Amino acid sequence: MGCDRRCTFMLWNIYIGFCRFFGLITALGLWGIGVEAAYYGHYLGFYMIVVAILLTFLESVFAINMCVLVCVGNDDSTSLCQRLWDAVLWIDNWKKGILYFCFSIPCFIQPHTVWMGIISGVMLIFSSLFYGLKSCYNEEQSLEKVSHNATYDRFDDIQDDIEDSILNPTEGGPGVLSLADQQEILEV
Repeated sequence: MGCDRRCTFMLWNIYIGFCRFFGLITALGLWGIGVEAAYYGHYLGFYMIVVAILLTFLESVFAINMCVLVCVGNDDSTSLCQRLWDAVLWIDNWKKGILYFCFSIPCFIQPHTVWMGIISGVMLIFSSLFYGLKSCYNEEQSLEKVSHNATYDRFDDIQDDIEDSILNPTEGGPGVLSLADQQEILEV
C-alpha cells in the first residue's frame, strides 16, 4: 500500500512538471506567433503578445513563490503586497484552466488571416485541459490531509478549563455549589 502511494505521488509530481513545462512551451509559442502576427499588422498579434506576457507570469509563479518563501517565509501578515500575492497564488489548477480556455477563444476568430493563431489556440486549450486534470489530484490530496489530521476535539482549551474548575473548584466562582447544596442534590 505504501509503494502505491509513493508511485502515485511520483507520477503526479511528474504530471505537474509536465503541466508547467507545456504551459511554458505554450507561452513561447504565443510569443513567436504573436510577434509574427504583430509584425504583419494584425491585431490578433498584439492580443497574443499580451496573453503571452500573462502566461509567462502565471507559469513562472511557482518559481517566484519559492523565492518569496525564502525571502519572507510563511509570514501571515496582512500587508497589501501579501494579499495581492495570495490572490495570484489563488489562480491555479481549474481556475487557470478556465482562464487559458477563455484566452484561446480569440485565436479562432479569423483563421484565414492568422492561420498560426489556431496553433496557439489549440496549445492554450491543451494547457487548460492539463490544468483541469491537475485540480483532480489536488482535491484528493487536500481530502487526504483533512482525513489524516481530523480531530473531533475542537475545544481543547475549554475542556481543560472545565476539568480544572471541576477538580479544583474555587469558592464563590460561577457554578460552584456549596457543600449544603451538594447534599440537597444527593438527597433528591
